Amino acid sequence: MAHTCKLFETEQVQEWFDKANKIGWMDDPNNRFQAIDLSAAEEKLTAYTNYAYSTLNKNQLYSSLVCPRRTSIPIVYSAKEGHDDWGFHRDDTSSDSMIREYSIILAMNAPEEYEGGEMVVKSSGAEVNFKLPQGMAIITKSTDYVKFRAVSKGQRVICRWSIETYIKDQAFFDINLQYNQMYDVLSEGLSGPADELFAVTN
Repeated sequence: MAHTCKLFETEQVQEWFDKANKIGWMDDPNNRFQAIDLSAAEEKLTAYTNYAYSTLNKNQLYSSLVCPRRTSIPIVYSAKEGHDDWGFHRDDTSSDSMIREYSIILAMNAPEEYEGGEMVVKSSGAEVNFKLPQGMAIITKSTDYVKFRAVSKGQRVICRWSIETYIKDQAFFDINLQYNQMYDVLSEGLSGPADELFAVTN
C-alpha cells in the first residue's frame, strides 16, 4: 500500500531545491532524468547531505510516520521534455550499511509546472497514478514497483530516498502511519482537544 502525506511547506521545499542546485547535475546515461552530482566536491556534497538529514530529523511528523533507523542520501531528480520514461523498478537493494525497506518520493514542485510526468506505483497487483502537490510525499514499500512517465512539457522535480525503519511489522507500520496522519490533521484544527483525544486512545 502506498501512502501520501504533506511533509513540507512550499518555502521549505524551495530551500531544499536551492541547496541541491549548488551541487550541480549529472545526466542519466539512459536519458531518463538529471540527478544531483554525487561525485561533486566533498565540501559541496557534505553541506547538502547535512542539510537534507537535518531537515528530515527536524520534521516531527516525518519521524513519527516512518520511525527511521537509517536513511539513504536523499537524491533530487529533474525531468524535462525530451527525457524518456523511467520504467518500473524497485528500490529494495541492500548493503552492509542499511536494508532499504521503504521508499519516500517527495514532490519538489507544483504539478501545474509540468505536463505528463505522473508517478505510478504498482502494489499488490494494482497500479496507482500520482501527481502530487508540492511538499507532498509518497511512502511505499521498497519492494513495490515504481515508474515515472515522461514529462511532455515543463519540468518535474522530485527528491527520493529510502529508509530502514524501527517498525518491522508491516501491519503495525501502516497503522502507525495512518494514526499519526490523523493526529496531525486533527491537531491543526483542535490543538488541545486533539491531544486529549489521542491521550485517551493511547
